[in-house]
Amino acid sequence: MDGRTQMRGDFDAVRNLYRHPDRQGTPGREFACKHDIYALKVVFLPAQGAQRTGKLPKAKEVYEALLSLAQLYPPNEIDTNYSTAVIDCLKGDFAQSSEAGFFLDFREKVIDRMSAGLKL
Repeated sequence: MDGRTQMRGDFDAVRNLYRHPDRQGTPGREFACKHDIYALKVVFLPAQGAQRTGKLPKAKEVYEALLSLAQLYPPNEIDTNYSTAVIDCLKGDFAQSSEAGFFLDFREKVIDRMSAGLKL
Protein backbone atom coordinates (compact mmCIF):
# COMPACT_ATOMS: atom_id res chain seq x y z
CA MET A 1 0.00 0.00 0.00
CA ASP A 2 2.98 2.27 0.45
CA GLY A 3 4.45 1.67 -2.99
CA ARG A 4 3.43 1.44 -6.59
CA THR A 5 2.72 -1.87 -8.22
CA GLN A 6 5.41 -3.29 -10.44
CA MET A 7 3.65 -4.16 -13.65
CA ARG A 8 5.85 -7.15 -14.46
CA GLY A 9 4.25 -10.20 -15.99
CA ASP A 10 3.64 -13.52 -14.27
CA PHE A 11 2.30 -16.41 -16.29
CA ASP A 12 2.26 -19.08 -13.57
CA ALA A 13 -1.12 -20.83 -13.94
CA VAL A 14 -1.58 -21.57 -10.24
CA ARG A 15 -0.84 -18.02 -9.09
CA ASN A 16 -3.00 -16.54 -11.84
CA LEU A 17 -5.93 -18.73 -10.83
CA TYR A 18 -6.46 -16.48 -7.80
CA ARG A 19 -5.73 -13.21 -9.56
CA HIS A 20 -8.32 -10.83 -10.89
CA PRO A 21 -8.37 -10.92 -14.72
CA ASP A 22 -6.92 -7.38 -14.80
CA ARG A 23 -3.86 -8.67 -12.92
CA GLN A 24 -3.21 -11.99 -14.71
CA GLY A 25 -0.28 -12.44 -17.06
CA THR A 26 0.95 -8.95 -17.82
CA PRO A 27 -1.15 -6.77 -15.50
CA GLY A 28 -3.39 -4.22 -17.16
CA ARG A 29 -4.02 -2.31 -13.94
CA GLU A 30 -2.20 -1.50 -10.72
CA PHE A 31 -3.05 -3.59 -7.67
CA ALA A 32 -6.18 -2.54 -5.74
CA CYS A 33 -8.07 -3.99 -2.77
CA LYS A 34 -10.81 -5.25 -5.10
CA HIS A 35 -8.24 -7.72 -6.44
CA ASP A 36 -7.93 -9.28 -2.96
CA ILE A 37 -11.72 -9.54 -2.76
CA TYR A 38 -11.74 -11.39 -6.09
CA ALA A 39 -9.11 -13.83 -4.80
CA LEU A 40 -11.13 -14.43 -1.65
CA LYS A 41 -14.19 -15.26 -3.73
CA VAL A 42 -12.13 -17.79 -5.69
CA VAL A 43 -11.32 -19.47 -2.37
CA PHE A 44 -14.99 -19.40 -1.30
CA LEU A 45 -16.22 -21.09 -4.48
CA PRO A 46 -14.96 -24.56 -3.44
CA ALA A 47 -16.65 -24.07 -0.06
CA GLN A 48 -19.95 -23.30 -1.80
CA GLY A 49 -19.50 -26.42 -3.92
CA ALA A 50 -18.94 -28.43 -0.76
CA GLN A 51 -22.20 -27.15 0.67
CA ARG A 52 -24.09 -28.25 -2.45
CA THR A 53 -22.51 -31.71 -2.65
CA GLY A 54 -22.17 -32.38 1.06
CA LYS A 55 -18.49 -33.24 0.56
CA LEU A 56 -15.91 -31.12 2.29
CA PRO A 57 -12.57 -30.36 0.68
CA LYS A 58 -9.62 -31.80 2.55
CA ALA A 59 -8.72 -29.50 5.44
CA LYS A 60 -4.99 -29.64 4.69
CA GLU A 61 -5.62 -28.68 1.04
CA VAL A 62 -7.76 -25.70 2.09
CA TYR A 63 -5.10 -24.59 4.59
CA GLU A 64 -2.34 -24.91 2.00
CA ALA A 65 -4.40 -23.01 -0.59
CA LEU A 66 -5.06 -20.14 1.82
CA LEU A 67 -1.42 -20.02 2.90
CA SER A 68 -0.30 -19.98 -0.74
CA LEU A 69 -2.73 -17.19 -1.47
CA ALA A 70 -1.41 -15.15 1.46
CA GLN A 71 2.16 -15.62 0.21
CA LEU A 72 1.43 -14.68 -3.41
CA TYR A 73 1.87 -10.97 -2.97
CA PRO A 74 5.41 -9.63 -3.12
CA PRO A 75 6.15 -6.93 -0.51
CA ASN A 76 5.89 -4.14 -3.09
CA GLU A 77 2.23 -4.97 -3.76
CA ILE A 78 0.96 -5.31 -0.21
CA ASP A 79 2.26 -4.00 3.08
CA THR A 80 4.72 -6.51 4.57
CA ASN A 81 3.26 -6.10 8.08
CA TYR A 82 -0.20 -6.95 6.78
CA SER A 83 0.86 -10.02 4.83
CA THR A 84 3.00 -11.30 7.72
CA ALA A 85 0.07 -10.85 10.13
CA VAL A 86 -2.25 -12.78 7.79
CA ILE A 87 0.26 -15.62 7.48
CA ASP A 88 0.75 -15.72 11.26
CA CYS A 89 -3.03 -15.94 11.73
CA LEU A 90 -3.27 -18.80 9.25
CA LYS A 91 -0.41 -20.68 10.88
CA GLY A 92 -1.73 -20.00 14.38
CA ASP A 93 1.81 -20.04 15.70
CA PHE A 94 1.25 -18.06 18.89
CA ALA A 95 2.59 -18.67 22.40
CA GLN A 96 0.63 -21.46 24.06
CA SER A 97 2.16 -21.35 27.55
CA SER A 98 -0.83 -19.46 28.98
CA GLU A 99 -3.90 -17.56 27.84
CA ALA A 100 -2.18 -14.27 28.68
CA GLY A 101 0.91 -15.35 26.74
CA PHE A 102 -1.26 -16.24 23.75
CA PHE A 103 -2.94 -12.82 23.72
CA LEU A 104 0.33 -10.93 24.18
CA ASP A 105 1.90 -12.86 21.31
CA PHE A 106 -1.20 -12.30 19.16
CA ARG A 107 -1.12 -8.58 19.92
CA GLU A 108 2.55 -8.35 18.96
CA LYS A 109 2.31 -10.43 15.79
CA VAL A 110 -1.07 -9.22 14.50
CA ILE A 111 -2.57 -6.16 16.20
CA ASP A 112 0.66 -4.16 16.44
CA ARG A 113 1.65 -5.00 12.85
CA MET A 114 -1.78 -4.07 11.52
CA SER A 115 -1.74 -0.83 13.53
CA ALA A 116 1.61 0.11 12.00
CA GLY A 117 0.08 -0.24 8.55
CA LEU A 118 -2.86 1.99 9.47
CA LYS A 119 -0.49 4.82 10.38
CA LEU A 120 0.86 5.02 6.81
